[in-house]
Amino acid sequence: MCPGDARAGDEARAILGCVTELLSFTCPRCGADADDRYYGPCDTCRTALRRDVAGEARAVEEAAYEPKMNVTPNAVAMKDD
Repeated sequence: MCPGDARAGDEARAILGCVTELLSFTCPRCGADADDRYYGPCDTCRTALRRDVAGEARAVEEAAYEPKMNVTPNAVAMKDD
């Protein structure tokens, strides 16, 4: 329940921490004036960042785990009866 939800009253929005007012600020990336719910890059900059920085998911093959052989056996396990 947040700003777009008609069931949420002002008290519910305050409890949930929903931001309902727009902030006016200068975009920290391009310097343009922006109005948004949270401080950060403007819509144009966010779109450009998603286009330029986003990567494709890919499968990465990992080498099989091989335990180190420099560990000495436990003295109790080696005890002869």
